Amino acid sequence: QDLNAVFGIRYRVLSTLSIDVKYRYGHQRTEASSFHGLNSFFARDLINLYTNLGSTDPVVRNPIPIGSILDKNFQTGTSQDLRGQINFYKRIGNHDLNVIGGFQISENKKDGSTFRTYGLDEDVLSITNVDYVHRYPLITTKSQTFIPNIAEFSKTNTRFVSFYLNAAYSFLDKYYISASGRRDASNLFGVNTNDRWEPFWSVGMGWDISRENFFNVPYLSRLKLRVTYGSMGNVDPDKVGV
Repeated sequence: QDLNAVFGIRYRVLSTLSIDVKYRYGHQRTEASSFHGLNSFFARDLINLYTNLGSTDPVVRNPIPIGSILDKNFQTGTSQDLRGQINFYKRIGNHDLNVIGGFQISENKKDGSTFRTYGLDEDVLSITNVDYVHRYPLITTKSQTFIPNIAEFSKTNTRFVSFYLNAAYSFLDKYYISASGRRDASNLFGVNTNDRWEPFWSVGMGWDISRENFFNVPYLSRLKLRVTYGSMGNVDPDKVGV
């Protein structure tokens, strides 16, 4: 299940100045099942591996009860984004100036759970509890080990805040100069303090050669030269703190 809703409003203050506000809400839910029937190799192999033929006690003889095995996984996520932006555009003769600036606040929550049931009877939907505390000998090596328990729970909440400013100037619609800057911060643990509010920037120049009078190449309709230099970066939440 996936829900994504975006709401936005634009207010024009002047003919050259406008304000945009946008809000996005997203909600995702995923459910996955992995069913191993009693006659499947996975179930038979695991049951046989923990079988103790020297015991008549059903619990000790078959620590993993005879029956199907079911793995379930649930994942839910909620995300929100709020962005406010000011747009300025002015054209005077052969000069064009375009400037945007604003902020964005983001939040991404994730909640997950995974568990396994043994001894499932799919006809009556009953299961058998197993002992995860004690070790049991394996029929192959006689070494003792715990029954596999894949129960797992996870929860994360990641927040970002960004401020940005971009400006572009053009002359005669063929000579361009641009600049951009932004600062980003997050609540990710493991990020160095001096990296939590990192500035990023770039400057660039462009030349639309195809608009020059001397350009006359029948088989080439557009030729543009652009050079940009700056500093960029991103964050991989899975590697933070490693």
